[in-house]
This record gives sequence, structure tokens and C-alpha cells, in this order.
Amino acid sequence: MSHEILTLEPKVIWKHFYSLTQVPRPSKKEDRIREFCAQFGRNLGLETIVDEVGNVIIKKPATPGMENRKGIILQGHMDMVPQKNSDKVHDFEKDPRRFINKARLCEEMEICVGASTDASNSSRSCVT
Repeated sequence: MSHEILTLEPKVIWKHFYSLTQVPRPSKKEDRIREFCAQFGRNLGLETIVDEVGNVIIKKPATPGMENRKGIILQGHMDMVPQKNSDKVHDFEKDPRRFINKARLCEEMEICVGASTDASNSSRSCVT
């Protein structure tokens, strides 16, 4: 079921999203996802910095002709807060996230990883 996500459009975005879901990253254990994100930036040939507290900073130059415009910053966190039903087997330190696609949306099943408890900034990975 997890591979169904690779059939969504635009494929280039879902391909990268799927790769991201394959890196286990419970809270306080972000080393693998930190390296994944840093390598992503390096592979694109972009200036990539991991600072002293573990933030990954990827800098992309402005489009030619737009160098004098204001820049933007996109921010997110790398960890996921693991939760699952007691009857399910899932090692959040080793197992990748598994997804299903229903009506082009990820529908929550039996293991849920809440990215935020703040309703204005919430997102969830839906896994089976």
C-alpha cells in the first residue's frame, strides 16, 4: 500500500515525500532524518549547513533577475511523535511509515504520527 503514494501527481513531489517517510524519526532521535535532509540539499548542489543544535539550513540562490527581492524561509520540524494502537506492531525507531491513498488523500488508519498538537499547525502522517 505504501507505494501507491508514488502514483499521485505531481510525481516528483510525491517521490520526495515517500522517500522522507522511509526515514524513521521519533522525537529525540532525529540523527537519520537530519542527515537525510542535509544530503537532499547537497545532492541538489545547494549550500547546506547543519548548525550546532542540529538545524538543517539549505540555501537556494534567487532566480536570475530576482536577486534584489526579499527572500523567504520555509521551516518545519524533523521529528514525529509516535502513537499506535496497542494491538499493532510497529517499531518507530526502525520501521518506515506506511500509507494508503483513498480519493487522493492520505486517510488515517491504525497508526498515527501527529506532527503537532497546535491545530493551526497540525499535520498527520496516516499509516496502516
